Amino acid sequence: MRSGGAVARAWGQELCLDLLRSNVGIGVNEEMIRASLGEPNTVDNEDVSTSSIAYRWVYRSPGRGPIYIWFRDDKVDRIRR
Repeated sequence: MRSGGAVARAWGQELCLDLLRSNVGIGVNEEMIRASLGEPNTVDNEDVSTSSIAYRWVYRSPGRGPIYIWFRDDKVDRIRR
């Protein structure tokens, strides 16, 4: 894992602040999601084709509804809270 300064330089300060607030968005990668939300509870719906790889991560925590994050080619493609 990268140090905090290296991450801020690589990802930009604004994105790092968003990730610290668990404010994830379209286009971020797996490493960014893990830094923000931790490991997913479930990984499913994997679909591999000749042109792309798609899958879904599910986060569940007590007192909050689930967060569904879909990836296509290692970037967030869609989020449903």
